[in-house]
Amino acid sequence: DRLLARAGQAALSVSPQVASELIQSLVELIEGQVMEMTDAYDLGRTEERARRSISLKTGTLFRSGCVIGALAAGVTEGEELELARRFGDRFGDAFQILDDLLDLVSTTELLGKPVGNDLRQGTYTVPLLRALRRPELAWIRDVLASDGRDLTDGQVDKVLAALKQGTFVDETLAYVRSLAASASA
Repeated sequence: DRLLARAGQAALSVSPQVASELIQSLVELIEGQVMEMTDAYDLGRTEERARRSISLKTGTLFRSGCVIGALAAGVTEGEELELARRFGDRFGDAFQILDDLLDLVSTTELLGKPVGNDLRQGTYTVPLLRALRRPELAWIRDVLASDGRDLTDGQVDKVLAALKQGTFVDETLAYVRSLAASASA
């Protein structure tokens, strides 16, 4: 947040539009983080609310990069700027949902960071919320309801292993691909 605020200050000397975009991004990023913190460990969190949070966090960063890139290329208004904005929002959503999926089904070695962090921190992401709707994975909701704030490594491992079974990963990847296709379109 501090870096984005500093970038906004620096951008004022470059262009009011660039500065405005950065400042708006900072506001949205903070709103998205507050939403995510408010929803921590909330099994009532809806997929729509989770998508709104990632739109405010990751979507806004991707959008800002695209819009600022367009501004730097000389686009100042109109349809081209709006296309850059929409692409950034949609691609940011696809990126974050894929990242959230990887936190559930990848390995520490491949990911380069520990897996299952979102589970441990009570961040119930779009992929997890979609998994919880599946009858064969309904037991995960019970585990999170009773032990969500104090999951053992064994419980996390059991949940992560279960998510790798069946069609969950393939269906989530198809969903991410559809989001990316929407961004490209």
